[in-house]
Amino acid sequence: MNYDVRLQALSTFLKTQRSKISPESVGLPTGSRRRTPGLRREEVSQLAGVSTTWYTWLEQGRDIQVSHSVLDNIASALRLTTDERKYLFSLAMEHHTELPTLEEEPVQLHPSLQKILQELHHCPTVISDRRCYIVGWNDAARHVFIDFEQIAPEQRNMISLLFDRKEFRRLAVN
Repeated sequence: MNYDVRLQALSTFLKTQRSKISPESVGLPTGSRRRTPGLRREEVSQLAGVSTTWYTWLEQGRDIQVSHSVLDNIASALRLTTDERKYLFSLAMEHHTELPTLEEEPVQLHPSLQKILQELHHCPTVISDRRCYIVGWNDAARHVFIDFEQIAPEQRNMISLLFDRKEFRRLAVN
């Protein structure tokens, strides 16, 4: 695919994905007047943690440099599936590079976080990554919630556990 065609496809893809997401579904107010369906550019940029100008340029298909982490944030903000995410990366990256997988290497907790977990004997403490996967816990959390060691790492998502496991459902009264 030639360069200009790729940038135009990226522009169309981002606009289409943005139009599929309602503001309410991501916790944003609807607002009184919307000329187009879905999220506004500034809302996507806010969710992705990038400037509105930069996201606008990307959506317009301008020739800008983009990093894997920024694309990953945009993919998360637009709630892309694995295939859509691969497509986004293939359109946005000038050179075909290895796509980082959603199943990342196990997180190594910083020694200061490990120290906090060890010191909080009587307070159930759980540490999660940015995708709500539980990456650390202390003995009090194991006793109050569940023994996280017995759950496969790819299934330790806090949100999924809340809905799937009765041990968590009983703790979430509201």
